[in-house]
Amino acid sequence: MSAPAVSSPERSSPGDLHPDDQALARYSAISRGAILAVFLGLASALVLVSPIFVVVSLAAAATAVVALRQISFGGGQYSGRWPATIGLCLAMLFTGWGFTRQWTRQATLAEQARQFADGWLQLVREGKQQKAHQMTGPAGQRLNSDQSIAEFYKTDKEAGENLQSFFSREPLKSLLAMPATGAFRFQSVAEFSQHGFEDEVVLQYAYGDSGPGAKQQQFWITVNRQFDERTKLSGWRIGTVAEEAPSGNR
Repeated sequence: MSAPAVSSPERSSPGDLHPDDQALARYSAISRGAILAVFLGLASALVLVSPIFVVVSLAAAATAVVALRQISFGGGQYSGRWPATIGLCLAMLFTGWGFTRQWTRQATLAEQARQFADGWLQLVREGKQQKAHQMTGPAGQRLNSDQSIAEFYKTDKEAGENLQSFFSREPLKSLLAMPATGAFRFQSVAEFSQHGFEDEVVLQYAYGDSGPGAKQQQFWITVNRQFDERTKLSGWRIGTVAEEAPSGNR
């Protein structure tokens, strides 16, 4: 005698469920990754402060992508596609904005630094060492008139010794001894760096006879821009003049 067949329970359709049960059946948890992607996307604005914070933007983008994949392949178990997409868009927006802003800033600083260095080299070529040496100090402490500058180096023994020592080193010694046919020429921006409220730009130059086939000697000028928090003004000064490239560019 065969056993009676056991009928399997029929699965209730969502329309057969109690209203409260229907809402529960439609519920899907919001992806934690999607929520985190939004917060990281907002935090990506830090890249506008410094490029070093690009790691936050990269983390936001990676988190958003993982969350979107989780939602797509989760079989409806997870929701949060819009928050994840917003986090991804914020990361891309702030990353592009930050790097564009940084590039524009560096281009502006490079042009200003070159103009300052060109003017300084022209003073050196004209034999105005005292005035050129003044430009190695903070902008707010420089003397303006030729008479006051000459009097300062005449009466201040230490300043006079610093002046002599500064221009007795290469490549400045050779620049001063360069014949009238010689000239200096800007070549490139070698390096950028920032230390607190001070920017540093290293410029590569060459000097020598201006005739065709003439040998050119390379040298590097470090130019610093100091921002005064009290006056909200910026001042440029000559840092170092060297025959060798900075360590990061050798």
